[in-house]
Amino acid sequence: YPSMKVGEAMEYLAILSGLSDAERKERIDALLKKVNLTEHRDKKVKALSGGMKRRLGIAQALLNDPKVLIVDEPTAGLDPEERVRFRNLLSEIAEDKIVILSTHIVGDIEATCEDIAIINEGRVIYNGTVDALLQEYYDSYDLILDGRDPEDFKAHVREQAAIEVGFRKFVEEHDYHAVVTSFQMLSGLNQLPGLAMQRMMADGYGFGAEGDWKTAAMVRLMKIMSAGLTNGTSFMEDYTYHFEPGREAILQSHMLEVCPSIAEGKPSIRVMPLSMGNREDPARLVFTTKPGRGVACSLVDLGTRFRLIINDVETLKQDKAMPNLPVASALWRPEPNLMTGAEAWILAGGAHHTAFSLDLTAEQMGDWGAMMGIECVFIDKDTTIRNFKNELCWNEIAFR
Repeated sequence: YPSMKVGEAMEYLAILSGLSDAERKERIDALLKKVNLTEHRDKKVKALSGGMKRRLGIAQALLNDPKVLIVDEPTAGLDPEERVRFRNLLSEIAEDKIVILSTHIVGDIEATCEDIAIINEGRVIYNGTVDALLQEYYDSYDLILDGRDPEDFKAHVREQAAIEVGFRKFVEEHDYHAVVTSFQMLSGLNQLPGLAMQRMMADGYGFGAEGDWKTAAMVRLMKIMSAGLTNGTSFMEDYTYHFEPGREAILQSHMLEVCPSIAEGKPSIRVMPLSMGNREDPARLVFTTKPGRGVACSLVDLGTRFRLIINDVETLKQDKAMPNLPVASALWRPEPNLMTGAEAWILAGGAHHTAFSLDLTAEQMGDWGAMMGIECVFIDKDTTIRNFKNELCWNEIAFR
């Protein structure tokens, strides 16, 4: 009723609902106050903002004081401030009513829901509470409080439980098997998805940070290729370099999202500040990677074709504690050595994000590349820079 005033629309719907004169006035006044529209009761409905119209809809739905309120995508299209206001309204209503919220927006679930069901094609694939998942975290991992108040620590970890439930709902609903994130995409979340995304990777989802879809796809592919094996596969990123003569190595990590499938021993949960993203301190799993031989792969876009760079690496036992590095990490030595391996990687156009596996071999990755018709270059114990440069030149002709 766009031409009606707010008060008139409420009055009309209250009459249709069968409320008496006395009930109507009392109920309308109370509901407009509840949804913060008292000052706008003489404004026409068509003059309201999108968020105000949603709140007016809630007020209308509550006229008969129902025991159950069902809302479908109630915050879609709202600006961040109005979205927060609407979430708070739903939380307030839920104090004495059952509110069923259907949404694909993870932040809505995180901020408002206590009991959660995830439905995919009519089938319930998860039914529980955020607190139940939080308890699973506490049962599965060690905790490193770093002097933080235990209740404050738990509140931060609980945020990740809510994010995990929301992300899983989203990917199941759309049949997605890999996820990329960027700061711009995550404006509705109180934390960046650390622990949540780590656990999803452990269940086989691909992941790429900063919108890196190629690495997300490669992680997913390598998860499929290594299904049933136990050493692990993960997203990874170059962090820093160790140049001690005879012990050269690369410290691999990421600010949050490293898969616990590659962990040596039981991971721990830490809650630490993150200088980027402008969010509250995120919870994440921290651990060091089991030693062994593996492959680091980078799929790069050359404009007219792809190139898969495959580097044999040896992950090393981390014999020095790094308590001020509050993230999961791997220390590896690229073949044939750091100097040659790094130069060859740069010459081939390798990225700082990699898909890393302790279960797969360079030969297996090369077989996949051959099946896909993708150029594959190998950096291994036999690599020399002279021969590697020649190979890149030959490939320019062969893969035109």
